[in-house]
Amino acid sequence: MNNNAKKLVEVKDLRVSFFTPAGEVKAVRGVSWSLEESEALGIVGESGSGKSVSAYALMGILQHPGKVIGGSITFNDINILKLKENQWRKIRGKDMSMIFQDPMTSLNPVYSVGNQIAETLMAHTNIKSKEASSRSVSSLATVQIPNPDKRAKQYPFEFSGGMRQRAMIAMSLCCGPKLLIADEPTTALDVTIQAQIIDLLRELKERTNMGILLITHDMGVITDICEKVIIMYGGQIMESASVKELYKNPSHPYTNGLLDCLPRLVSDKEEPLKPIDGSPVDLLNPPLGCPFAPRCDKCMKVCLSKQPPQFEVSPDHYCACWLHALDNQGGIIND
Repeated sequence: MNNNAKKLVEVKDLRVSFFTPAGEVKAVRGVSWSLEESEALGIVGESGSGKSVSAYALMGILQHPGKVIGGSITFNDINILKLKENQWRKIRGKDMSMIFQDPMTSLNPVYSVGNQIAETLMAHTNIKSKEASSRSVSSLATVQIPNPDKRAKQYPFEFSGGMRQRAMIAMSLCCGPKLLIADEPTTALDVTIQAQIIDLLRELKERTNMGILLITHDMGVITDICEKVIIMYGGQIMESASVKELYKNPSHPYTNGLLDCLPRLVSDKEEPLKPIDGSPVDLLNPPLGCPFAPRCDKCMKVCLSKQPPQFEVSPDHYCACWLHALDNQGGIIND
């Protein structure tokens, strides 16, 4: 971590709920984290863990019936949760941008790719149509799309999956954002294209010094680009650390479960992958204790009745697990 780096994003005690006919779905429950300039932070967790919802709150694009019910989000020294929509529009797309999971549903099928990038430029800058068209071609070249002048005139259906994702990255970066949020950017891509996309993001981060928030369910992806990682489950943070520290010393049973799901090059060929037994927690009725307790093979009585705090395992390494509160006799400290 660069001690002189400026804090770009700071999330404190963020709470997001969806108010449905069935009741209140508590999707994010008291999440706190920060991201510095030119830093990459990975948020990892299963579907429904709250990682994407946190990003939507940060971008100000939560859809009804979702609502931020508590906490604060500071971006570039601005409390963005207090902004009005016209103020949001000056930031969203220009200072912070987002790559969504499926580029085919994010790109308009009836407009050429170059036209869509040019439209983004004209919406957030003062440049005119001719210059915007020229810069859209340059944006496609930046993300290493071959023959960018020709490709800019083509439509999304004429692009392969990997090229559509590159086009989305070009659109996200064309205004020079300070923060790029990448929500599952390698989903549905083959492993070769996945590696190319991650290499591209890493290269662009180093070149432009922008911050990256990478959201994924794949523990393997974060090692190639991120300095820090957050493990989320049940709308809460289970563990947070540097990527190197997390792999060296995973301290939460859920983190260990995610790592056990990864295939290994050196292993017994007959040894099957080890899944995490059980089902994700029901956030309509979240448990009193640790959300992972019903699926945890190290569950104790206290885990079912009381939520664990964030225990400091080592400097800048925190884990929300009662195992880190055991005294020498196996009892819970101060419980």
